[in-house]
Amino acid sequence: MTRRSNKDNLVEHPEIDKLEKQLRKQKAQEMADEAARAHAAEVARAQEEGRDPPPPPPNPQDPAGDVNVQPQAGAPTIGDYDSADAFFMDRNPIHPPLPARNDYEIKPQIIALVRQNQFNGLPAEHPLDHIENFDQDC
Repeated sequence: MTRRSNKDNLVEHPEIDKLEKQLRKQKAQEMADEAARAHAAEVARAQEEGRDPPPPPPNPQDPAGDVNVQPQAGAPTIGDYDSADAFFMDRNPIHPPLPARNDYEIKPQIIALVRQNQFNGLPAEHPLDHIENFDQDC
């Protein structure tokens, strides 16, 4: 039987908003009572076994009572993903190829030669002369 054919079975409630609010409160109270009963059973079981009882469940009607509650962040928006620092390496979809790898072997004789002619930073030494000598040696 459909609603169209049988409208006399429908009961209109004059204050449907208040009824909905009342039913929501009843459901929340029933859930809190069920959690309290489950906690009491767990405490009794823990006492029988000789271990510490678990902490009480948080009260959903009193969020101020729970000290460890962390504020929840909202869902990220599209603007959050489009920030300039989000993916700074991958912002450009075109990546040039990496340069070819050049492995140079530095021989011990060159290292010894550079050690003999070190730049000490004295006023009589000229940095450009030192760089020219280094270029010639290497």
